[in-house]
Amino acid sequence: FDSALVEYQARRDLSLAYAYIWRVNRVYGADHPQGIYDSNSHALHATYTGLPGGTLSAYAYLLEFKGAVVGNSCATYGLSFDGQRTLGRFDIGYHAEYALQTDYGNSPLFFSANYLAGELNAGLDRYALGVGYELQGTDNNFAFRTPLGSLHNFNGWADVFLLTPAQGLRDTYGKVSARLPWWEIGLLGYYHQFSTDTGLDLGSEIDLQATYQISESLGATVKYASFR
Repeated sequence: FDSALVEYQARRDLSLAYAYIWRVNRVYGADHPQGIYDSNSHALHATYTGLPGGTLSAYAYLLEFKGAVVGNSCATYGLSFDGQRTLGRFDIGYHAEYALQTDYGNSPLFFSANYLAGELNAGLDRYALGVGYELQGTDNNFAFRTPLGSLHNFNGWADVFLLTPAQGLRDTYGKVSARLPWWEIGLLGYYHQFSTDTGLDLGSEIDLQATYQISESLGATVKYASFR
């Protein structure tokens, strides 16, 4: 981003941030038709850590673009809650989030779509299990969009859903991770079940990953994805 960021620690448990973004430099390079976004965008974020169960965040992303990508202009307003606690020998982590997205600024579209996500994890020593659900809703045949997202990190590593289907996307998943006691090898696996927001089955995916820290400054990763 070409942007300006202001952060303010209002009090010990409350922090605020505002960013203005006037240009987005995407991974495709300046010569690609979608390599650069001319932007008139605002991002606001507030974080409150004073709750006993975790951290509450509120955000508003008012994204306005020009030219061929004007359809990506949108306003997203959301709340998220993250926490972690110990129950006996288990470390329990949880995440819940809701957002509403609408057309914004110069967008030629007219829609109002929901976003919903939840995840629960339990860890014991070197092993952990987790389950999660994510919904990118749809309205007027326009799906919830993330034009500035790191898309490979979500909805499976096979990158089948880099563009969210117009009918929306539901991702129900489970994951397991382990750190082997020998050679400090890390293992991570996901199983995803995908469907549209209207319930149409889209398929399933298995993702597997192994990591090894060779030295303090050198690591190795092997990753596999299979979508059906």
